[in-house]
Amino acid sequence: MVSTKEAPTDILTLALAFYQAPIRHQDLLKAKVELPDGVKRLLQAANGALQAEEQIDGAVGVRSEKLREAAIFFIEQVFFTQDASYYRVLGLNPDATPDQLKEHHQLLMRLFHPDRSGAREAWTDVYACRINQAYTVLRSPKLRRAYAASLQTLQQKTQATPPVSRSRSASWTAYVTRGQSVSVVRLPRVLLRYLPQIVLAGITLLAILLVIMVYLFQRQVVVISW
Repeated sequence: MVSTKEAPTDILTLALAFYQAPIRHQDLLKAKVELPDGVKRLLQAANGALQAEEQIDGAVGVRSEKLREAAIFFIEQVFFTQDASYYRVLGLNPDATPDQLKEHHQLLMRLFHPDRSGAREAWTDVYACRINQAYTVLRSPKLRRAYAASLQTLQQKTQATPPVSRSRSASWTAYVTRGQSVSVVRLPRVLLRYLPQIVLAGITLLAILLVIMVYLFQRQVVVISW
């Protein structure tokens, strides 16, 4: 797992920083990046359950509503990446206890359950579905062991897959993977620049030829009829 030592240690500070400048913290969107400590506090902030004096150090003047928005934004963007594991979806690590699983599931469902989201967008039910799916698997010891085994197998396959090497030339690109070379033709930049015009001209020319052919055919029919 990739560490986040360079990020702020307080997860609420990190959430605010991510909310204000997501591009500067793109590493958080990688599924292998470990979440900072204090995710429970983040979930509480997202639910508006933190008191003003319990909020973050060094964030004087931050409104409670802004902190809540930042926490929700962080959860939506970081927890629910496309390749997020079930642990990531619940904001936990693989060593999470059953009590932690239950607590995080409840906090997340308070936030994203369709009946509680009110006027929020309809896609919150997609998050709720992923949360329930993750909790259903991880709360069962048998399913959790099977899921851990599948993660380990996937990791081994990923490590065993050779990296793709890429070599370039002026007119073609060769991709080499698993000992096989595949040549991919690259069009000249000038041709790419005027490709739409060339295609349009070709279509126009084809239309003209069709009109001429129809005209000649009709004329031939008239001549034969005479």
